Amino acid sequence: MRPLRLVMNAFGPYKGKVEIDFTQLAQSSLFLVSGPTGAGKTTIFDAIAYALFDSASGDSRQKDTFKSQFAKDTDLCYVELEFALGEKRYFIRREPTQTGPGTRSKTKQIQSNVEFHKDGKVTTKVKEANDEIQEILGLTYDQFRQIVMLPQGSFKKMLESNSGDKEIIFRN
Repeated sequence: MRPLRLVMNAFGPYKGKVEIDFTQLAQSSLFLVSGPTGAGKTTIFDAIAYALFDSASGDSRQKDTFKSQFAKDTDLCYVELEFALGEKRYFIRREPTQTGPGTRSKTKQIQSNVEFHKDGKVTTKVKEANDEIQEILGLTYDQFRQIVMLPQGSFKKMLESNSGDKEIIFRN
């Protein structure tokens, strides 16, 4: 799975819209997200994990707390991820449960939403989208966290996993 474009709006520490164009890294098959503490690395991981698996990249954050504390109630928190797997491209947009812009009133409570675009079709049911994405990637959420993203402190955990767990992960 190769991320192509990530858009975060009112997400984590980002008050407004932030877009990361991963296609600028196309010449590299592997890249590292690095920076000083507080630079937003974990937020990028959270956005990717949330888009793909409807969960944060680590255990310390919950998806319904992703909306930026700096955003207004009228701002909509969402994440969009475009990624490629082989020659196919996929697009996911997720919005967590939040107070957001209303139609008849200034704000309203918005339930979580998903749009998953695959082969010209759009899935809008969370469980169906989650199942389709997991099938396409061939990884569970836990496996993805262990071998693709390795958030802070998780590399050591993967190294210390028993041989049976490592074998399953690397076989996938």
